[in-house]
Amino acid sequence: MIRRKRTAKTVGQRHDLNYFKAWTPSRKWRFALIAAFCILGLAWFLSSFMPGRQAAFSKGPLSRAHSIFGKQCSTCHVNMNDHGELKTGFKNVASDAACLSCHDAPSHQKTLTFTPTCGSCHVEHRGVFRLTHMEDMNCVQCHKDIATYSTANSVHIENVVLGFNTKHPEFAPLREGEKDPGTIRLNHSVHMKAGLRGPNGQLVNMECSDCHRTPADAQRPWHYSEAGLKPPPRQDHEFDLPNPDTDRAHMEPPAYARTCFACHTLEFDTHIKEYAPHDKPEVVHKFIIDRLKEYIARHPEALRQTRSDDRYIPGQTSIHVAHTTPSEWVEMHTKDAEQILFRKTCKLCHQMDYRSADGTLTPQALPKVVESRITLRWFPKSVFSHQAHMTVTCESCHAKALTSTQTEDILLPGIKTCQTCHNGRPNVEGVSENGCFLCHTYHKWDQRKDFKGKYTIHQLTGSLIFNGVETMTRSR
Repeated sequence: MIRRKRTAKTVGQRHDLNYFKAWTPSRKWRFALIAAFCILGLAWFLSSFMPGRQAAFSKGPLSRAHSIFGKQCSTCHVNMNDHGELKTGFKNVASDAACLSCHDAPSHQKTLTFTPTCGSCHVEHRGVFRLTHMEDMNCVQCHKDIATYSTANSVHIENVVLGFNTKHPEFAPLREGEKDPGTIRLNHSVHMKAGLRGPNGQLVNMECSDCHRTPADAQRPWHYSEAGLKPPPRQDHEFDLPNPDTDRAHMEPPAYARTCFACHTLEFDTHIKEYAPHDKPEVVHKFIIDRLKEYIARHPEALRQTRSDDRYIPGQTSIHVAHTTPSEWVEMHTKDAEQILFRKTCKLCHQMDYRSADGTLTPQALPKVVESRITLRWFPKSVFSHQAHMTVTCESCHAKALTSTQTEDILLPGIKTCQTCHNGRPNVEGVSENGCFLCHTYHKWDQRKDFKGKYTIHQLTGSLIFNGVETMTRSR
């Protein structure tokens, strides 16, 4: 048997060493797919420089407020080079300077040692409805220990706040020892009783809205204003507000002419059918004298009438007097009228100071009315709107008003009342959102300055309009 001699060389010569150069069907498919992906990728990259295609590099949709310049990325993603010129790039993060070019956003407290950037709280490209709806973690990162992030606790705030339903202090006006600084005497319990004697002697059942209304509704007809001083009529266009929530956040302070006059008239003399004005004592004094002089000039027979005063006048007893001269008649009736007004009627609501210029108490001197000091905003550093809570009855939140008898009582709802509804996220049935942003703002908007826009329409939208034809421009 003859054995064939095989070597590596002979074996190797049996193979085609150029097989990898052959264009097999599988290789053609692979090359075609790779080339197609490369071409598509390059086309996608180049197309991004075409008008309206920068969104291809976006992390997500813009918020509704910023959607107008979604095609102009350079509006927010800007940077400054060494020469102070703007330059753009795909990795540029929106800077505070870019935000402040459109928004006049004042800073927070000057004593803070840590100031977050705009973008760290107002995160874009999430398609949110409002960028002011922030997570509590943005606030809690400092307020969990505010002393660590503040050089001086110049604003008297709680040092540790973790959340509205976890750890949050009671509202400041309702903390222990706080009282209403107002000086107008009012017994809410009496006014809320059924069967009160109202205008023209009819029995009425008062409601909260009979005295408390928002500025937008203060000029509308009042329930018991027919017998009182009606407010000036509104213009027709004022009834159709573009925003129905305008001026409906806070309550207008009650005014005598709108809410009190219908039931509490200022009568001062049986001869005079007019009421005394609700004004300073000096104005009231002059009004009384003028009206009495006019009356006695038209009715001189009143001098021969013997006055029998059966009314209770503080500091006087019932007397019978006949007058001899008009001046004496006016002087006596003026004294009686001012006794009734200043020492009885006005004292029902106002605190009166009867001291003269030298500090002594004299019954002849005109009194001074102590300043009312009605609190207009109980929470001046927070956000609240009655319009958003209009579906809830007034008594549900202001339950103390039904039983309050003292002026110093603060009738605001406590934090536990608010926590009853605001105890979660709005996507959970039966609860309402309780985020910090609902009541608090970071920026000190009372320090905002005059602001003027810097952009044109085509700079924001990326379009130019010539003769009614819109053309797109590439963002630079």
